Amino acid sequence: MSQGKYQEFQPVFGSTNQNATVLKQAIVLEVILNSNAFKDSDRLEEVYFSAPVFPKGSTPYLDPIVSKELKKQLTMAPENSVIAIIAGDKSFTPMLFYPVLSQHICLPIKPGENVWVLSDNLINSYSVTRQSSTTAPQSAGDGEAYCSGYWLSRVVAPSYVNDLNFTHHDRTRSEDYIAQQQPRATIDAPTFPNGIQPSDDENMGDPESYTLGRENDYRRIYAGIEQGANETTTREPVPNFSKRAGDLVLQGSNNAMICIGENRSDEDSQEFYSENTGPRKGGAEGTIDIVVGRCLTEDGEIDTDRITVVQNTREEQEKEKRAWALQAGKSPLKPGEGNVNYSTDASRIYVSMKSPVDELFNTGEVGTVNIDFQSTLSDGAPAIALKTDDARVYARNSLKILVEGGGEITMSPGGNIFFKPGANGQVFLGGGPDDPQAVYADLVTYPPGPAGNAGFVGEMAQFTKKPGTNFSSKVKVKL
Repeated sequence: MSQGKYQEFQPVFGSTNQNATVLKQAIVLEVILNSNAFKDSDRLEEVYFSAPVFPKGSTPYLDPIVSKELKKQLTMAPENSVIAIIAGDKSFTPMLFYPVLSQHICLPIKPGENVWVLSDNLINSYSVTRQSSTTAPQSAGDGEAYCSGYWLSRVVAPSYVNDLNFTHHDRTRSEDYIAQQQPRATIDAPTFPNGIQPSDDENMGDPESYTLGRENDYRRIYAGIEQGANETTTREPVPNFSKRAGDLVLQGSNNAMICIGENRSDEDSQEFYSENTGPRKGGAEGTIDIVVGRCLTEDGEIDTDRITVVQNTREEQEKEKRAWALQAGKSPLKPGEGNVNYSTDASRIYVSMKSPVDELFNTGEVGTVNIDFQSTLSDGAPAIALKTDDARVYARNSLKILVEGGGEITMSPGGNIFFKPGANGQVFLGGGPDDPQAVYADLVTYPPGPAGNAGFVGEMAQFTKKPGTNFSSKVKVKL
């Protein structure tokens, strides 16, 4: 679209003045992933304070004239600190912000996203009038600021912009988005404007509306720096999750989630609100659900019946969040996107106080039917389930699987594998005890031959074979 289609930029009173607020917005230029990389002054000079190759004619990523203090701060900065520019600051001065949370909890943030930062007036507890008589290159003294403030979290945007994977906050009041909703308008791919007006090579927009300076705008941030934070991120469609009011949900940026809530029926994935989403009168169903790869098909591809995907102007796939870009009356949140699916979600560990776990995971239709424990779980019981394509359990010394008062499987350090049934139990190879079609024979434990020829499972046969025979009544083999 041409610039002529947009009105002259008129700033709203107070919209860019954050000086009187406790919280301010800032645009992230870089994230400190490894503090050791910022202790190398030569690398800092080369990567951050020298003129970059992209875009052509741009200034250094961090202006060396105003960054003498910042250079020292970077050498002391802890992991997950961000270099950011306060929104509305037309000097576009980069500043360093520490994470407000300790390193025990590190929130995701990427260059190009907006964060909330605490006003620097709240954290200047050092003396600005009394300074140390001596200074050191890698520690702060009295009168020196080691950062410009603390960042809290990424800024939440409206639903047509907010994205777990990456949120470009300047889309929030995009005039391009407004134009797309007019009658007979063309709906183009999602863009990455610098401010509210288009600001690509063809549509410069009004410079007064820019969020960042033209020379170091979002294109410059996206191009990143060598071994910078942007090189460690993957841009891809990530489904939303519809939490319940009492749930604690932790989500990463790439379709991985931990939900601490209640047992959740797979039927919830069929509708936005079903009878299964109502209050649970029985209670005692506390559940921890660790899941990766939601909204996938059985082939591991994005399930377009559950999540809408669009390609943006960077030729990357992202979740389509614009309701007006879809069929009239349809919501970007499709039925099933925000919920779990025990059949197709890629991998899951499910820990529950009470859950009909075999029913949830449809194991009644897989493997041996009518095993004696089936009835005990029909109404729900404490359960742990793991589901994935390829499961592995590694033990450095030994591995034991047992049921209290029942059978046991032990893999010993010497390489032996022991199958031990309970006092009144048997080992069935090839089927289950309630299989009406199964015919079993006692396991031959000692084949005819010289004494000492132990044969198959000889060690166990010492305790389980019938007296005077070569057969074990405790081990049944399906014929």
